Amino acid sequence: MPSPPYIPNPAPGPVGPPKYQLYIPPDLPKLAPARMLVALHGFGGNGPDFAKPFMSIAQAHSWILVAPTFGYGDWQNPAKVRAEDPVLCRQLMAMLDDVGLRSGHVTEERVFVVGFSRGAQLADRFALFHPDRVAAVASLSAGTYTLPEAALDLDGDGALDELPLPFGTADMEDWVGHALDTAGLRGVQFLVGVGSDDTNAADIPRQWDPVLGRTRVARAQAFEKALTLLRVPVQFTMFPGAKHQLTLPMAASVDAFLSKI
Repeated sequence: MPSPPYIPNPAPGPVGPPKYQLYIPPDLPKLAPARMLVALHGFGGNGPDFAKPFMSIAQAHSWILVAPTFGYGDWQNPAKVRAEDPVLCRQLMAMLDDVGLRSGHVTEERVFVVGFSRGAQLADRFALFHPDRVAAVASLSAGTYTLPEAALDLDGDGALDELPLPFGTADMEDWVGHALDTAGLRGVQFLVGVGSDDTNAADIPRQWDPVLGRTRVARAQAFEKALTLLRVPVQFTMFPGAKHQLTLPMAASVDAFLSKI
């Protein structure tokens, strides 16, 4: 597998929170630490629109709902993703700290994250980069995944091929500042979901094919397999008849999954 083009690492230093919508249930207790549900929209979307299906869920469970808006770059270019997502994750970290100040509520250290498409990619990588801040991830219809592995035998010759970001975690320390915390990742629960008809290979970039397969369905299954092999708790769900869309059954599945944690 050819390596992505070289571009410089993200510059060190503080990164502020992104623009985000904050929803606080009116009856949220003031004294008990509140759980946050972070909703990450897809490419071309925005936080307020993506958050709508999850507002009633947050209300029912007394969760603070946080929905940032990002201007994603070219998600089909591995080099751009490799540079962009560590920065976006640092923005998310700053946002989590900002929510406590802005909301006036004490918040739990570990959050729930739900993402769709490009937002699912970011949700997965945020959990890989910072498992100490994530209790659970609902990852829906991602087009690409970063495997929690540094190398794989991609051509069946018995030799391991290195997996740099964003394919794997071989050089994660260079970009994130630390290597993959495997033990910490085993403390994160994953829901990996995808529509059964989300199989148009032309919708997703080809660079991930040797690692994950050619469709969103195959790639979701490959990510679920990698998490299982690493003994990370994961639930895989296929949504019958769904194409590349956030459906009501998907939102209901997120509710059922997170409410048990």
